Amino acid sequence: MTFWISNTHQLMCVLALLYSREVKKPNNRANMNVIRNIQTDLHALLENDLVPILLKRLREEVATLAAPALLETQELPGFETSNDGGIWDMFGRVLERKREGPSDLYKLKLLLTTIDNTLCAFFVPDALYSKVMMEMLRTIGVVSFNALLKRRNLANFKRGCQIQYNLKQMEEWCARLGLSAGLGHLEMVAQAAKVLTLSKSEPEDVTAVFEIGYLLNANQLNHLFSNYSVKDPDMPMSIEFQALIRDRAAVTKHRDVVGISLDPEPQYPLMSITPVSDIDKFIPTPLKERFPPEYAKLLL
Repeated sequence: MTFWISNTHQLMCVLALLYSREVKKPNNRANMNVIRNIQTDLHALLENDLVPILLKRLREEVATLAAPALLETQELPGFETSNDGGIWDMFGRVLERKREGPSDLYKLKLLLTTIDNTLCAFFVPDALYSKVMMEMLRTIGVVSFNALLKRRNLANFKRGCQIQYNLKQMEEWCARLGLSAGLGHLEMVAQAAKVLTLSKSEPEDVTAVFEIGYLLNANQLNHLFSNYSVKDPDMPMSIEFQALIRDRAAVTKHRDVVGISLDPEPQYPLMSITPVSDIDKFIPTPLKERFPPEYAKLLL
């Protein structure tokens, strides 16, 4: 798919050069119309088919690893927890994670690195590279944040520390690839993980939670702490604290969303046309019979 996108974009660049040449010739409207029609078709192919299909496939792959990588990976020594509970233990998720082999966080970084290498290897336009990589980070942020609000086994002090550690590794990975600008897409997960590690005993702690988790609304914070155990052995939560969080959420519950969505997609810069200095006019023999005459005239 990346190969097709790169070739399609290159054809559009070639057509831009042809058009700049044809526009200088007198009585040449027919050729110019042919070029414009081809440009329209290629633009539609690129923007409506190839790029959306590529993003859809990559999002699906990244989304599969997002929550296991950021929320379940436990590589911070001394903060491991196996309290997954219920059906998760039944299916052996804890035992599975303890087996030797690469972690889900490693697999996610490997997948992202592969995407980066593929885009660079096929010389896709800078605008498309940025769009794809930002969408991957946005997908990770949305999927992992929504999972964190839903999963009771993740709402505890130690898991908050592990998630922050995992996010730190993602931050280092982004810095190596020059993608630090995309870390904003992970900020809601980072703030949610941070508030899990804060004190939750006094009324004053509620203010601190809302200050540090300023991207989360009251309803989202309430969902997060409704899954938090008041008997957490590392950072217990008082009944008074929980009640104050619940009261704040009740005020704005009618307008606060809980889960976040990947829609609508942010506006990204359009792919620019790369200047082409010359055109190879060679047409492979197998294509000569099928090559439209009006296209061949453009190469003369």
